[in-house]
Amino acid sequence: QVGVSNIIDGGQGNNPSVSDLLKEIENTNSENVFILPNNSNIILTAEHAASEYKGDKNIKVIPTKSSGQGVVLSYIFDKDEEDAESVYGELIELLNLTTIAQISPAIKDAKIDGVSIKKDEFMTIFDKKIIQSNSDINLSTRNLVKKMIKDEYEIITMFYGKNMNRKDIKKTVDFVDSLDTEVEIVIKDGGQKVYNWEVVGEK
Repeated sequence: QVGVSNIIDGGQGNNPSVSDLLKEIENTNSENVFILPNNSNIILTAEHAASEYKGDKNIKVIPTKSSGQGVVLSYIFDKDEEDAESVYGELIELLNLTTIAQISPAIKDAKIDGVSIKKDEFMTIFDKKIIQSNSDINLSTRNLVKKMIKDEYEIITMFYGKNMNRKDIKKTVDFVDSLDTEVEIVIKDGGQKVYNWEVVGEK
């Protein structure tokens, strides 16, 4: 059970408006409503919607910056806690213990964060900084997992996107299975359109 009642499908380039969020708030059968955005562009919109709402529901915005981060928080927070402020505090605390990484193809040649990038290579963005770029997505994925294990993350949740093929997904599964590590690594179908892999680390 993820613990999510409503999902707004705005897409990466078609973010929901304040009115979209207010409509969902009204349609939600909950006294306490927590909004978890799927990218940083939506956070201000969500906060605006929360301030504009004039009804009786208690609205809280958790400033998540990816769908994967929101899913992970939805899995791990205490669903038996009834006090909204306690849940909010727990979600913020958990949020601060997570780090996001993403792998996606570059749209042009560039040099960013000291990393040389060629068009169509797979960039790895770790905590908002590009850390590598190469032509082999499986190498990118392996390097990222190794880095997160070295950085002592306790749980690594990997979400593969719509543009990943079964062969490359299996290669990642086989690689993870071959690791001799106490780190819990989970691979899930994220269904995201933009990123080949979206990875969330928990400490």
